Amino acid sequence: MAGKEPLVSEAVGRVLLTEVPEKGELPEKRKMSVFPTAHKRPSIAASFLGVLATRRLSMMKRMMPRIQDLRKESTGIQVHYEPTYRLEPKVTFSAAKAERILKDVVDERLEGLIYNAKATPSLIRYLCEEIKDRVKDLHYDRYKIVVNVTISQNTGQCILATSRCAWEPKYDTFASYSYSNKGIMCFASVYGVYTD
Repeated sequence: MAGKEPLVSEAVGRVLLTEVPEKGELPEKRKMSVFPTAHKRPSIAASFLGVLATRRLSMMKRMMPRIQDLRKESTGIQVHYEPTYRLEPKVTFSAAKAERILKDVVDERLEGLIYNAKATPSLIRYLCEEIKDRVKDLHYDRYKIVVNVTISQNTGQCILATSRCAWEPKYDTFASYSYSNKGIMCFASVYGVYTD
C-alpha cells in the first residue's frame, strides 16, 4: 500500500483517504467525511441555520404579493390623461336628491332605536358610509362627497349645528336632514364640493 497516491476531493481540497486501497482491502486510516451522514444527529449550528432558513422563507412568502404588485405596476401600461381645462361640472350636485337619500337612510336605520353610548360610534360610521355610497351611486363627476352625522341622546335639550365651508356657490352645495324620536336625536349632512 505504500507508494500509492492519496485521494483528494476536488470540491473541498481535503484528503479523504490516506491511501488508495487495493481491491477487497479496507483502508487502515480514514479521515472524517466532509459531507454530513444520515445517521448522525444534526448539530446545534445546523438546526439554528434551519430556523434562519425557514424564517427567511416565510418572510419571502409574505413579501411575494408585494413584489408581484410592484412588478405589475412597473410592467403595466400607464395611462396619462391630458388636462381638460374644464372649470365647471357637466351635471351639478342635486341637493334635493341628496336630501332624499339622507331621509331614507336615517329614517330606515334609526326608527325605534334607543340611545346606546357604546354602539353609537359604530352606528355613525355605518350611516356615513351608507349615505356616501348611495350619493356616489348618483355618479356626480369630479365631486368630492363629504358626509357628517351627529347622534345624541334625546333628553329634551336643544342642539344648534353650524358649518362653514370655502367653496364656489355656483357649483358646490349641501343637503341636511334632522331626525328625532323618544331616545335619539340625529343631524346628518352631505356636502358636494366640485374639484377642477
